[in-house]
Amino acid sequence: MNYGYKVHIARDSSSGVVRRVDVTCASVHDSRLAEDIIHPSVKRVLCDRGYPPEV
Repeated sequence: MNYGYKVHIARDSSSGVVRRVDVTCASVHDSRLAEDIIHPSVKRVLCDRGYPPEV
């Protein structure tokens, strides 16, 4: 069982503006948020291995 929370942040790399913030329970896998948090216009993504490779 996992305890705690994870924060997922989408930020514009040019301006530094935070575009979206999601907070989930630690037990929620990162891949469940990938499609929601990453906008189709995004050209580059920096993430860990928890996100699927197609992001």
